[in-house]
Amino acid sequence: MSYERRQERMLNLLGSLVPGFALSEGGVLVYLRSNDLDAGVKTALDNGATLVTPKTKIQVEGWGYFAIIADPVGNRIGLYGDK
Repeated sequence: MSYERRQERMLNLLGSLVPGFALSEGGVLVYLRSNDLDAGVKTALDNGATLVTPKTKIQVEGWGYFAIIADPVGNRIGLYGDK
């Protein structure tokens, strides 16, 4: 199964806050693909996230850009996209 076919089946990304769950400082950093990185960062910031790393060009040609945000409790999340 190709990535594109799996992508069509994904309808929602769900999550929740778990009482007593501790952050892992310096732990795993998950990256989510965005069709519009600027809009994705703006939406996150408008909903309480903070900007950790602004939109930055990936130094490999053709790989696009990334940004890192932190949710309101400090979990870091990477976003990446073509533009």
